[in-house]
Amino acid sequence: MASLFLGWIVQLDCLSFAWRTHIVIPTIRNYFRNDRVLKKVVVTGASVPMVVYLVWAVVTLGVIPIQGEYGFVYMMKHGVDLGVAYQKLLGVKSASAFIIAFSNIAVTTSFLGVTLALFHFNQDAYKLKKHKMGRIINFIITYLPPFIFAVFFINGFLMALGYASIFVCILLIILPVFMVWKVRRDEARNGFASKAFLILVGLAGVLIIFLQLLSAFGLLPVL
Repeated sequence: MASLFLGWIVQLDCLSFAWRTHIVIPTIRNYFRNDRVLKKVVVTGASVPMVVYLVWAVVTLGVIPIQGEYGFVYMMKHGVDLGVAYQKLLGVKSASAFIIAFSNIAVTTSFLGVTLALFHFNQDAYKLKKHKMGRIINFIITYLPPFIFAVFFINGFLMALGYASIFVCILLIILPVFMVWKVRRDEARNGFASKAFLILVGLAGVLIIFLQLLSAFGLLPVL
């Protein structure tokens, strides 16, 4: 049960990271017209934070126990954050400040990347010209709705985050599988191994969605 819980956390973390990386690719393409430079930017820009993120996840899941005082179950029941748990378990007094700083940096960088991608998406979707008035309208469309949502629905982000993996799976797993399947079929190179691999990836996406729905309806065991 513990390994299933840890695997589920890491899986959702990696999906979240992949989603944040995936949606900024069209925006990055606007700045780097050279494909070789674009590839270097994508590989370097995705690899460095991914390594840091995985180290962070491994250290956190390796240091903090599931059960016991200041374990994951204890934190969920008592509303204790990671900073307090690190401070109690390791005796590091500055842990809380470090956790807050790390979290703020993670949220800020994610916010910048997501909103930049959304800004360019709105610009294309609503055919807004790149002059001053068009940018002002685009700024309002991009930032005003989430601002209102954050002010009047304080816990709305956490509620929406619970269902985010469903849309991430559709966007980053299921749709790419269909796209690759069609391209390879049209090019007559979708052999048995290719089909088996794509089906396996697609089933993994469906499984994640299924697990998320079970979790949403309280049908999964709770530690």
